[in-house]
Amino acid sequence: MSFIREKTINGNKYLYLVKSIREGKRVRQKVLKYLGPKSKVSEEKLKNL
Repeated sequence: MSFIREKTINGNKYLYLVKSIREGKRVRQKVLKYLGPKSKVSEEKLKNL
């Protein structure tokens, strides 16, 4: 299952497309795609993912 993660770095917000992957007993999250700064990503782009 993939989802969108918002990270704050130096006060700026960025969006990433992330997928959860099970490795043995652990669940790791892998970044599939960097979407860019939150202010520049449109709702239309998010709906198309």
